[in-house]
Amino acid sequence: PDGRNVIYFSDRTGEYELWTTAADGSSEPKQITKGFGGNPGEIIFSPDSKRVAVSDREQRIHVIDLATGAMDLVHTHPFAGSYDVFPNNLAFSPNGKLLVFNGLTPAFTTTVGLIDLDQKKVKYLTRPGYFGGGGAFSPDGKWLLIAADRDFG
Repeated sequence: PDGRNVIYFSDRTGEYELWTTAADGSSEPKQITKGFGGNPGEIIFSPDSKRVAVSDREQRIHVIDLATGAMDLVHTHPFAGSYDVFPNNLAFSPNGKLLVFNGLTPAFTTTVGLIDLDQKKVKYLTRPGYFGGGGAFSPDGKWLLIAADRDFG
């Protein structure tokens, strides 16, 4: 977020792993993770820039400590429609304690889930059968804006 470094996934080791390097190219790439074990989807920084949340095609959501490379599996979404679908629209709350995401349902609609990162508990905010999407916290973290399509016509 400060623009000095970039993070990215590369398969230069033969498997997808998270790497970092200086944005201006002045440093050699440094591997952050070892054993990520999935094809990455979306990646976002935490508000303090010390962690990232990453989804993968195995329907998992990890929170990765950028200093140590420690990976914390915080959720495995129970349904996927195809290999090209992964939890998306990840967003941290301003205090970094909650993570919102969108996932696919068995009815091939989308749902909005909210993960309490301390307890690793998920609460679904929309019901299967309806389309729910997005997820943006207010700057003070007291509100979460989501979209829900309730029109089947």
